[in-house]
Amino acid sequence: MSPVSSVNFDASLKEGVRVRKGDRIGHFLFGGSDFVMLFQAGYAVTADSPRDKSGKGYSRVLMGERLGQLRPIK
Repeated sequence: MSPVSSVNFDASLKEGVRVRKGDRIGHFLFGGSDFVMLFQAGYAVTADSPRDKSGKGYSRVLMGERLGQLRPIK
């Protein structure tokens, strides 16, 4: 996966401004088809997507295909 090109916060987002779940705070700019996954604290992700030919990265994953497992940390 290639990196996110930039993270752009809206001009209205300033220190001390209260935001609620679902409020728009900005957007990502990508150089390609990337994704970002955020998980709440207390969970771990184990990636099990197929590796690319080099073995250093992952092959392409299409929408709807499994990326890995999310499990609670005990």
